[in-house]
Amino acid sequence: MRNSPDYDSAFKRICRQAEVVRSYFDYAQVPANVAAKIDLSTLRPMPSSLVSDTLIQRHGDMIWQIDYRHGGGQLYVVLHIEFQSTVDQSMALRMLAYASLIYESLWNNKARQSKTGKLPTVLPTVLYTGVSPWRAPLRVSELLEDGTRDLQPSFRYLVIDERQLVQSGKVKVDGPAGALMMFRHGGDYNAVREAERQITGSALYRSNQRAYDELARTVGLQRFGKEVASMEEFASDLEILEQNAKIRWTAVGRQEGIEQGIEQGIEQGIERGIERGIERGKAQVVEQMLKNGLSEHEISDCTALTLKQIRKLRNGG
Repeated sequence: MRNSPDYDSAFKRICRQAEVVRSYFDYAQVPANVAAKIDLSTLRPMPSSLVSDTLIQRHGDMIWQIDYRHGGGQLYVVLHIEFQSTVDQSMALRMLAYASLIYESLWNNKARQSKTGKLPTVLPTVLYTGVSPWRAPLRVSELLEDGTRDLQPSFRYLVIDERQLVQSGKVKVDGPAGALMMFRHGGDYNAVREAERQITGSALYRSNQRAYDELARTVGLQRFGKEVASMEEFASDLEILEQNAKIRWTAVGRQEGIEQGIEQGIEQGIERGIERGIERGKAQVVEQMLKNGLSEHEISDCTALTLKQIRKLRNGG
């Protein structure tokens, strides 16, 4: 077996492309009064001269600068992206600390970009790629005792919850971010196939193919239990991968049940066959998810099965 690639590293390399970041920005739910003022075409990595060595070492290219539409270069927004694959209940505190470091760094570099000497706006954003819904507090105030809130920082960060966006139907595959989200979280063969075609047909893929191939390789392992060497191999094996993973396990189980019921030739046989087929499909999905390292709670979030049902299926009951 080939050595497993660093999934986060490949994804972060992809997200160093400005066009990808701009595309994700559409899903960040940026306050309307801020979004209306900025010019996304000016998005670029923050100059190292304006960022401390600590921040560069920690975040690399994930601190971006966006000019205001009529700022003439004097006003801009700082977009800070934090990658997260698991839910962290302390994230509000972490993001506050990062934002404070950014402000301090800009202040120490005399980067007061307005005539009044004020610092630019920071948009702290968590790009969440995990399976369970993001349920951590978005505001620091939610982590504080009520009696002290008026003396404490007022701070909120933004979250792009990829899986929840896909499941809500809000993701469009016609952009880099939408294609990446659907590629990793799409719930059926056609959606994943369309996302793969969108990715491999883009100039972004051709300019950073190695990172995309590493991403495909890990997605193949995590979602389908099969290792692939590249996006090209992923595409050629997708139909088999989809079948093995039982993305449409309910439909598969229902079809198996119908066939079994028809063979029995009676209505009761059809009903029992449907139920058995569905249960068989569920058991296979649970087994595959457990092999891929998901916890029972994460499986419950993905499938709407209760923990009791999952344990019963796990034990062959």
